[in-house]
Amino acid sequence: MIGSRQLARPRPATPTDGVPRFVHADEPRHGVVTFGVELQAAVEQLSALRPALLVGVPDLTHLQFSDSLWGRDTAYAADRTVELMATLRGQRVVTFHDVPDPLDAPDRLARRRASYRRVADAADLVVVSTPHEAAWASALGSTTRVVMIPNAAPQVAPGTTRPVAVEPTAGSHRDGAVHRGDQDRRDQDRLDAGRPPRLGLLGWIHPGKGYDKVISRLSHDAVRQVVLIGAVVEGHADHVAALADLAARRDIPLRVTGYLSPEAQRAQMDAVDVAVVPHPRPAASGSVLTWIAAGRQPLVRRSPLSDTLLRRCPGSVRTYDGDLVGALPGACRATLGPLPEELQPRTAARRHLAVYRTLR
Repeated sequence: MIGSRQLARPRPATPTDGVPRFVHADEPRHGVVTFGVELQAAVEQLSALRPALLVGVPDLTHLQFSDSLWGRDTAYAADRTVELMATLRGQRVVTFHDVPDPLDAPDRLARRRASYRRVADAADLVVVSTPHEAAWASALGSTTRVVMIPNAAPQVAPGTTRPVAVEPTAGSHRDGAVHRGDQDRRDQDRLDAGRPPRLGLLGWIHPGKGYDKVISRLSHDAVRQVVLIGAVVEGHADHVAALADLAARRDIPLRVTGYLSPEAQRAQMDAVDVAVVPHPRPAASGSVLTWIAAGRQPLVRRSPLSDTLLRRCPGSVRTYDGDLVGALPGACRATLGPLPEELQPRTAARRHLAVYRTLR
């Protein structure tokens, strides 16, 4: 979907027995690749610090799969991945991303399920990141075991202005309410005085992420600017043109940053007043976790993913259903404290090593 792809060869086995090998697609800008690279780094760092965790880990190779990563179509993605998996030595572990959603259009759902099932059948273990993804993966019909390992927050560049840390309000974890620091109060006062906020939406831009719904619910009086922090997926320039036309008709300034370096991306994230994630049914959103890693409490459309995050890390997100405009004042500059242990890379690495040890 984002262009032609090449699979990198598995890295050479390290001298340490039991350290898993990882395979990554040759597209360092893609979030699925970043996820795999950061997982590999966390597993190797933890293994070096605690080599006892490697006892019982069999010879294995771990790769990441999303059909959106390979271009062309979902069948081609499965072909390439199954061919690669046949060349790998030892146990084959694959993490599924963008698992087919049962609410997808029937024809598209059938095609994607067939592709994901082929990859699952070629693996010894399938890993997903959320409970709803586990249910969707189990519905593929493969006999390969599926396990759920919650994902960690990604690495982010240092902020240009570190947000004020806040803690969840007692008794209000389910709706993500937070106490405000002094800076947050000043921002709220500014908003109350009538200055509308600047909204930021993070990630690759393509249809289905709910960006059109955000713009259609806004007015010039409700928002100062909408900033799409990310690049357009190849083949979807018409979607961005449609978003720009919709924003112009509603007199809403719209800006698309294009692909940014980590430092430039963080600067853009710090510059917006409200972080919005409007995807109606994300599988496991890297955008949400990136906002959290940057110390921001994103305003997330209510979904199975938002419910899962609030169970894992109460207060980590603020949710909305239909009334986006009504939720904006409470979400202005909402910030979080230090990244909790639940979302630390070492926690995800420890859980992966524990699962690896179950393979025989």
